Amino acid sequence: MILIGRGLLNRSIAKALLKNGWASPLGLGINYWKFYRLRALDSMADIYNKRVSDLKGLGEKSEECLNEIGIYTRMDLEKIGAIGAFLKMRSECCVEPSLNLLYAMVGALEDKNWLKVAKEEKGRLLMELEGYKELEALLRRDG
Repeated sequence: MILIGRGLLNRSIAKALLKNGWASPLGLGINYWKFYRLRALDSMADIYNKRVSDLKGLGEKSEECLNEIGIYTRMDLEKIGAIGAFLKMRSECCVEPSLNLLYAMVGALEDKNWLKVAKEEKGRLLMELEGYKELEALLRRDG
């Protein structure tokens, strides 16, 4: 939690406030706190209701594939997660997703460039994918 003015915010809301110029790192005056808090909540709603193609690193082709599996907004993607969406796309989508799409979905959720995600988190993501595959195989085997 981060103290801004006289209120506590979680890190992501505080970042959104600072990024959009609704708060300064030095804090807010007490008279403006309600106004800024309401703007922050509106901003968070806007962020979570963004169409997939409006997210960093994801375009219209990615949006079409994600829509095919029921993911239309950032919130939908966050609920299932990038790995879950990737696996669901593999089994249900008409187009085989590439690892670059996985990196792009992670980047979209973390507001990073997909190349940076590929460089920094490739190993972790591949291990997670392998873990899901093993779990899926166990569940199929056990019935």
